[in-house]
Amino acid sequence: MRQGRPGGPVQTLSMIALLLAVLMFTSGCFVTPSFIVFSPLIAIGAALFYLAVGVIRLSKFAYNMTWSDLGRMLRRAAVAVGGVPALAVRMSRRVAEAGFSGVLRAVGLFLLAVVGIAVGVPLIYAIAVVLLVLVEIPIWIALLIALIVSKGSPAVTRVISAMVPSLARRILRTDDEHKRHDAIDVQFINFWIPELQGRPDEPLVVDQQYLGMLQVGALRPDNVATGDTAIPRDDIPAGGLATEWILWSTTMRLTRGDDPSVEFDVAEAGADTQWMARFCLHIPHKGESEDRNLVLTPLVEGEARIDGLVRVAGDAYREFTVRLRVAGSSTEDDVEDEDAEEEATVVATELLVVPARDLAPKPGHEWQRSSNKLQILFLGSMAQLQSEELGPDEAESWRPDIAGIESIIARARDAADAFRSRYHQELDDITVEALAQRLEGFRPTEHWDRAGSTPADGAEQRWEGMARSQELARLAYEGYALYRAIFPDDSRLAEVIGLLEPGDRLDLTWQKNGGSWVSHVPWTLLYGAEPPRPGEPVDATEFFGLRYRIAYRAYSMGVRSRGIVNGATKAHLMYWGGREGDETWAASREHAAALARWHPLVLPTETPGKAELQRFLYDPTPNPVGLLYFYCQCNTGDGSDPVLRFGSTNDPDDTLGLMDLGTRQLPDQPLVFANACDTVSGEPYTPNRLERLFFDRKCRAFIGTECKVPIRFAARFADVFFTFLYDPAYAPIPAGEALVQARRYFWTEYRNIGGLFYSYVNDYHVSYEAARRR
Repeated sequence: MRQGRPGGPVQTLSMIALLLAVLMFTSGCFVTPSFIVFSPLIAIGAALFYLAVGVIRLSKFAYNMTWSDLGRMLRRAAVAVGGVPALAVRMSRRVAEAGFSGVLRAVGLFLLAVVGIAVGVPLIYAIAVVLLVLVEIPIWIALLIALIVSKGSPAVTRVISAMVPSLARRILRTDDEHKRHDAIDVQFINFWIPELQGRPDEPLVVDQQYLGMLQVGALRPDNVATGDTAIPRDDIPAGGLATEWILWSTTMRLTRGDDPSVEFDVAEAGADTQWMARFCLHIPHKGESEDRNLVLTPLVEGEARIDGLVRVAGDAYREFTVRLRVAGSSTEDDVEDEDAEEEATVVATELLVVPARDLAPKPGHEWQRSSNKLQILFLGSMAQLQSEELGPDEAESWRPDIAGIESIIARARDAADAFRSRYHQELDDITVEALAQRLEGFRPTEHWDRAGSTPADGAEQRWEGMARSQELARLAYEGYALYRAIFPDDSRLAEVIGLLEPGDRLDLTWQKNGGSWVSHVPWTLLYGAEPPRPGEPVDATEFFGLRYRIAYRAYSMGVRSRGIVNGATKAHLMYWGGREGDETWAASREHAAALARWHPLVLPTETPGKAELQRFLYDPTPNPVGLLYFYCQCNTGDGSDPVLRFGSTNDPDDTLGLMDLGTRQLPDQPLVFANACDTVSGEPYTPNRLERLFFDRKCRAFIGTECKVPIRFAARFADVFFTFLYDPAYAPIPAGEALVQARRYFWTEYRNIGGLFYSYVNDYHVSYEAARRR
């Protein structure tokens, strides 16, 4: 533990204390014994004077005072006091010389002096008492604590550092302060390290222990957190906001301080050992929350990092990162000299996720409600599980073979594309008229494993042939391999997932800042049962996309609200084609006509429309823009340089590359639906740049495809999705749920598993207010 340095504020406090002690002693000497209240000032002043001298000698705060120095000071005081009799003789001589009139004048002056003393002495005493209570006592407490910290052991220092701020707040807390708090519109996340108080420019030292403190309330003067730490008071209900905090690090050891409410877990994974701390914190609407503390031990030089997530009812509310500068275990003087020119220790918080009032929304209809919800948070070498219904609230070691997972993802996508290639006609075999007729009056059922209607004519027969195909068997096999790679058979994760029922909610978060990270996982293609033997039918309902409600978050969510403003622009950027016989052009015109009932802004208005689309994507208008929908073709290659093709050729006039899509943050944070081939796919080690581009521009969520999708099926799937999203009969409904219901609709009504090709990334709960049919 770092020791406090002598001098500086302590020296100043010592001098002030010494002067106040002398003031109390001398003012107390003027008091007659009848002033019982004030006469103790003589003893108090004398005691404080000698105690100050002792403290100065003990601490050696750059004075080097000896007892000989003190003796010289006292002798000079005695000489000054010895001159009083001589002064009295001289005054009597002056009286004799002054005569009667002079004596009268002297008496008058004396009476004036008495009156002045009668008025002034009580004022002096009052000031002395105020100084004693408000200044002297806190100064002496601070001096004694400074001495204990500088002379004591690291354990004593940690206890003192933790106790003093909390005790001081309780001592100084008054009704006036509560009124001041009530007037504040926000609460603040406060993070501080007591050992760095007054020295924020100093780095931590490797293998030294420090106390980290967290609290939410009024902004503390010693708060070192930067960034968006404010929590609007409107976010906090009258009864307070219950939050769950998770901190983890591989460069900082997190261990218990003196707070038993903080739980700790360690995942031993060789050089990637990870420490995790978890605790609950109730944030009051007014006043301050309780403090939470833990011991921090930096393990590496340079920068130590702590990542964190705050959740409300299991829903992500705030993400943050703490970065602390760390020096080697050199001497204190060396550290000061080496780092004198470096920037201050950095502590940063990032990204308000969503307003608390939007967190954990209740389903608008019973058929949107899941019986169970399992949340899995992947954090490097550890996974955090939470489920109110199933019971687990624990951290488990998680050591996936990332290289293996990424290669299996590639094989699963290849299998999905092979199935699509073999059965694209069967997947496409739904007309606009038949879909509209069957969708009219459709109502989802709350029983996930029981459909509310009989599949369309011929659907069962077509599925019988597909279910026993080699292509579907291969897709199930690769999906099962991916399932086992992420959730090993002997893991707690696989055990808990096995408890889920059809229609249950599976929330998956893979934190990029948690270490090993895969930018995109085709969760819908995971197969949760052992694949059938050759020739046996595949049970499609074992694919995760048809069995569970899947919410997947892989990117930070910086959304201001989950609700898209009613009347916001629905921008449909459609394939413009232009040549007779172009199948995509014909499907695009048919698709645009089917979606016209939702009154979107259809672009382009002329062909070729590249310049018009470029202008719109750089600065979408009219504001606000709630949806960006692309219906076109896409060439992704390895995912590193996707190109959207809106025309019949690959000429520059018909295509939009990444450089044509804009770079500014989208002010309205729209939902983006890229309904084209491979818009979320890519090589295992190359995240799809189209998906990432729109998250960098702060979209709320992104819908894309895992492989190539049949042209007409893509249009039909989007039609059903928008029906669930916009139609008042289904509202209110989150966009993530609308996509889940669209997948289920095509399976129950047409025995069509094409919905597995679509993935929804990030905020499941984005909602668009219902549009009225016209």
